[in-house]
Amino acid sequence: LNISEGEISDEGVIFQNNEMVYEGLDSYDPSNYTYRKRFEYIKNLSLWNLRNKTDVKNYLKRIYFSKQNSILLDKDIPKIHFFEPCFSNMYHFLFESYPRVLILLDYMKKQNIQDYYIIAPPNYRWYKKYHQWYINDLFEMLDIAKDKIIYLDYKIASVRNVYISTCPRCNPTHVAPAIKRLQAYFYDENFKNTSERIYISRKKSHYRYLSNEEEICEILQKEYGFSVVYMEDYTLKEKINIMMRANVTMSIDGTSAINGCFMSRANSKLIALRPYEMSELQLLIPAVFDNIDYLPIVCEVSDKIGENVWSRSNLFVEPNYLRKKLREYLV
Repeated sequence: LNISEGEISDEGVIFQNNEMVYEGLDSYDPSNYTYRKRFEYIKNLSLWNLRNKTDVKNYLKRIYFSKQNSILLDKDIPKIHFFEPCFSNMYHFLFESYPRVLILLDYMKKQNIQDYYIIAPPNYRWYKKYHQWYINDLFEMLDIAKDKIIYLDYKIASVRNVYISTCPRCNPTHVAPAIKRLQAYFYDENFKNTSERIYISRKKSHYRYLSNEEEICEILQKEYGFSVVYMEDYTLKEKINIMMRANVTMSIDGTSAINGCFMSRANSKLIALRPYEMSELQLLIPAVFDNIDYLPIVCEVSDKIGENVWSRSNLFVEPNYLRKKLREYLV
């Protein structure tokens, strides 16, 4: 989809005539989006409606980033819309933002469009860590020159001639080749193997961790030969190489378990600890990969956090029930 003229927020949400362009968002129910409120908030910030310290801080940020990028305004220069609002979540990035770029780069090539720019997420303050964790690696892999990248700032920017793709999540035609491309690029034959059985811990996370993890990790290590891994400690390249050498991965369902989608061996097993209430959409993700069996273990909720029980609540798995499920799954 080509947007001849519109506005874009620092979350990557594109508006045309003050209406959200849903093709540029993720695939959740549009009625739940809070992006319009943020769009209107940033756009309408002024000296006359500052009500608290947060408003003052955001107003100063908007003033600091007030200069409009001339390339965004140029109607003759094509721009690729890089990302959707949840790009900071590794799962959304891998299954939504990254495949969009490949779709649009392929389109540019087929149309013989060689001079174009990439509209990237903000790269200031706390946003920088996402660029360090995986965005910079992606630009390097795709051989995108630094002077062809436009980083969004804290403002509503006018934009012309921008190309966007609909959300490709769960579409094996686009997602599976995108993951395989990452595997091929970052694979290191000299990488020191961690283990063929990996438990990805969320102990360093503030929520959605296993409350009796110490007990469970001891069982997994002593009885089943698992190694415990903290993905926060590794680069994107290291994560991919760890997973490509594993044939069994276990973690709490969601972003941590999604690392298992980098497993490349035939008949790999992705064991997901999940509450009963968890979104069933997660069940579709591993179905994109024909070499991975998705094997859920429904756990008890030990600490209920927030309205969406599955998104933040901490879990508990009874040890003997875990052993029973692992026998069923031939682990």
